[in-house]
Amino acid sequence: MASSLDGTKRCDTDRIWICCGELSDISESPSIVYLFHMICVVAYQTLDALDGKQARRTKSASPLGELFDHGCDAIATTLIAITCLSSIQAGAGWTTYLIILFANILFFFAQWQQYNIGELTLGYVNVTEAQFAVMAIHFITALFGPQFWSNPVPIFGISWRSSIYLMQFFGVIITLFINFRDVAEDAAKKRKETIFIYLQLTAPMCSVILLSLWALVSPKKILYTHPHGFFLLIGFLYANLAGRIVFARMCEAEFSWKQFMVYPAALGFFNASFFH
Repeated sequence: MASSLDGTKRCDTDRIWICCGELSDISESPSIVYLFHMICVVAYQTLDALDGKQARRTKSASPLGELFDHGCDAIATTLIAITCLSSIQAGAGWTTYLIILFANILFFFAQWQQYNIGELTLGYVNVTEAQFAVMAIHFITALFGPQFWSNPVPIFGISWRSSIYLMQFFGVIITLFINFRDVAEDAAKKRKETIFIYLQLTAPMCSVILLSLWALVSPKKILYTHPHGFFLLIGFLYANLAGRIVFARMCEAEFSWKQFMVYPAALGFFNASFFH
């Protein structure tokens, strides 16, 4: 049995179906599903924190290990986001799409910053706090059910679900500002040509445009009819871009502004526009 983005579930004897109906559908999964989500995030965070320590302790740390570590993190970003959105019954649509997109963009920009300045700087509120927030969301959903997130926040009057959206939005703005600020300051200090630095963002920014246009013109309303497949495409696309910029940093090579993984988004857009 598997939960969907809005809490719906459908299962037969042969295979598991993951579906997503309207946001108004308030059916929910058993509490054990949300507890299992939480346990998976706990296990992921623990193992992700221990692997580097173990590698350094055994003197087996290597660039390949770091690449594998960041690659797993990039893929997990989308999967964790989807399960979290399922727990709060976010439903399929543009809000859910933007949350998935922002999560992947933040991960790529963190790697872009490290590629250009040589270090990964994390603020007081970073991925660890975000993971603890996800654990708390799953735990609360297991206790009170996904309908809890539709209740209004005392004093503010907006739903708990909307408050999560707002916190993520402001977190994205602040984090991206820090990324750009640090890269710009480092470029000024080292007298680098900023035009070549910002050209590195061509592929991820073109992907944002093409994916958004695809979702907008899709005659089948892909955001509503096939949300999981579309979100996984976004996740693998940005995981590929993040992996490539990590690889370029380790090899001290240039990260090209031309990236193959932009083409699937372009193909999807043109197919939805002209060949449906």
